[in-house]
Amino acid sequence: MSKKEKKTKENTNVTGGVPLALKVVIFIITFLLVVSVMYTFVGLEPFLEDAAIVNAESRIIDMGYKVDTFFEHHYENLYEVARRLEGAKDEETVKEIVSSYIGVDYFGNLRYFCGSDVYAADGEQVIIVSGDEDYQPLIEASKSQTRSCTIIFRDRLYNEICVAFYVPVKGSQVIDGIGSVIRRSEVLDLASIITKDYSFIAVIETNGGKLLSAHYNNSDFSIGTNFFEAMENRIADSTVYSKLYSNITNNSISNTEIEFKEGPYVISSYVLSVSDKTYTLIGVSPRTVLVSAEYSFIVEILVISIIAIIFLFICIVLVLRMNKVRQQQTELMLTTYVELGCPNGKKFFDEAEKILQSMRTTEFAVIYLEIAQFQFMSDKLGGDRTNSLLKHIAGLAKNLAAENGYYGYDQQGRFYVIREFVNEKNLRSVIQVFSMMAGKAEALEGTDLVLAIGTGVCLTTNTGRPHATVMMENAKIAFRTIKKLGDMAIYTQNTDKKLKHDAEIESKMEAALANGEFVPFFQPKYSYNSDKVHSAEALVRWYNKEKNIYTFPFEFIELFEKNGFIKKLDHNVYIQVCEFIKSCIDKGEPIVPISVNVSRVTAIEQDFLDFYVRNKKKYGVPNGLLCIEFTESFAIENYDVIENLVEQLHANGIKCSLDDFGSGYSSFNILKNVPMDELKMDIMFLKEGVDRKRDEVLARTVVDLAKKFNMLVVQEGVETSVQFDYIKSLGVDVIQGYYFARPISADEFKVFIKSNTSIKSQGQDRH
Repeated sequence: MSKKEKKTKENTNVTGGVPLALKVVIFIITFLLVVSVMYTFVGLEPFLEDAAIVNAESRIIDMGYKVDTFFEHHYENLYEVARRLEGAKDEETVKEIVSSYIGVDYFGNLRYFCGSDVYAADGEQVIIVSGDEDYQPLIEASKSQTRSCTIIFRDRLYNEICVAFYVPVKGSQVIDGIGSVIRRSEVLDLASIITKDYSFIAVIETNGGKLLSAHYNNSDFSIGTNFFEAMENRIADSTVYSKLYSNITNNSISNTEIEFKEGPYVISSYVLSVSDKTYTLIGVSPRTVLVSAEYSFIVEILVISIIAIIFLFICIVLVLRMNKVRQQQTELMLTTYVELGCPNGKKFFDEAEKILQSMRTTEFAVIYLEIAQFQFMSDKLGGDRTNSLLKHIAGLAKNLAAENGYYGYDQQGRFYVIREFVNEKNLRSVIQVFSMMAGKAEALEGTDLVLAIGTGVCLTTNTGRPHATVMMENAKIAFRTIKKLGDMAIYTQNTDKKLKHDAEIESKMEAALANGEFVPFFQPKYSYNSDKVHSAEALVRWYNKEKNIYTFPFEFIELFEKNGFIKKLDHNVYIQVCEFIKSCIDKGEPIVPISVNVSRVTAIEQDFLDFYVRNKKKYGVPNGLLCIEFTESFAIENYDVIENLVEQLHANGIKCSLDDFGSGYSSFNILKNVPMDELKMDIMFLKEGVDRKRDEVLARTVVDLAKKFNMLVVQEGVETSVQFDYIKSLGVDVIQGYYFARPISADEFKVFIKSNTSIKSQGQDRH
């Protein structure tokens, strides 16, 4: 063989080897594709069934969320009436209150219940004869001691099929409860919220009785009056029917695929929280509708697979596709909290930005949700239960985002949501329901933990349409302005101004304290018996030496309570009062007892007693000249603490006052068990209510009760001669307010004590 021939043969072997290797690769890939296609056809049915179940569950939860919210509005309307009826002592009062709602659409046709009797809103008794089956649901509602909602019945006054809501009335001797009879068509128009995902949807009782129902596009799918009876007739497999019946009657989530003559359907259920009675939302959906997206996806894959088999170069496409899949999996790991099944912050902002840019004509709300004291709760619950809690809230956040929104989790108990914005009332309502449902997490059961979620919101209506990251930062700014755990705040232009104002105050507060800019003013209190100054209250003012102006406490006290600076301020004011009293005694000047306010932040500190008792002794303040004022809310929330504090303060010659009594949910147990020296009645006792006589009875009762417990009674906020005469008639011992004297500086207070301080010369209406 010549060298030329040998070289030619070597070249042939080399060039012929590559196609052969490629053919092997293509053969292997083609074989795998054929096997994959066959497996897809075989496994298609179970996959679609599982997908239908999952999609049905997601849709019924979203629908149930909407129905729950709607029913809660009906109860809120009834509770408005019930609150007005609390304490009603005669039938005329009841008739007057109830009849005032006649013609108010959203209250329906009101009925009130007295024992076994039922009355219409105009006071006419509704005669119910024995065996009257049409009115049986209404009778059952009247026997309830809790709120309830009846199944449908025919009401005589409307002569239509109706539904009745009922809530009890507490504190009345003549009425047991109030009900609202509403036409079924007006209670909840399911047809207006039903989507193509359902052929039929209904609200039923545990026994299957129908409350409401609707069909999609006049579907002929019907259950008559009882869901279970209809299903028993339509479901051939008794085992399937028994399982469905058991799940619904036991209030378990039920998503069951059933073969009807029309084809495969999925029956899904959701237990509503609309009443102490149990109602279930039932949805009947064709599987073909539920899995239309999945089916389309499968068809795409099959078509691609077939095309790939026909064209041999699919091997290259497959390699690229595998790389893409790996990239998607990597991206999924980077954008998802796998243990929660929830997108993370990065994924949220990517999707939220797309939503904002693609739906330019739709208004949106960007919502920041933060679990209060999350680290504390996490330590208490442990890792597994904390993840369970977060997973529960993530599911609720997904529902809150609704169809066109998105959600995400950003660690440390912080969730993000973007959803369509309808109006503020709707937004507050859905967030309230979200918070309520979040507090029902199974992870919290068996613990004493109470879940509170603070909420900040930024609206496109208030901010134009900035980037999602900017809107979220604004929502966080709004969150930082909420006053208590569980509140919601909406970002406005004033939100930034307030935070900048607060930041400016915080930047100056330490220097102001060191420079002596916080000074006590003294507001004298007047005694009827002595016709002169009885005592005074020290009220702090912030003096700006550069501008020569005073800032009032309402501009900084709340902020100081939040950031903890209030303790330093309380201590500073107390020491200044001790120094003032000592100075007056050393100079032989007259002095009266002075009370100082103590915030809850200061009072719960371990060194509270040591500081106040030690400084009283340090400045040699005689017993009885110092009084500590505790707010009513602090005393009630810290009952065990306040009892010990008062006992120790008394032992060291310091008196105690219960401030702002009546401003919140007053507890008479405090008066009974804690020996306070003084009771300060809140200014609310001076404001006229609906019935002036009732106001006077309440105020007089408080005064008499306090005196029987040997407490000095002080009324604050007295500003006019009319108020002065009224308070005097009640037997109050001491008044405080502009009618007698405004808060004045220390030097002015000394002069005031020495002067003629009779109410006859000092008293004047505030103008």
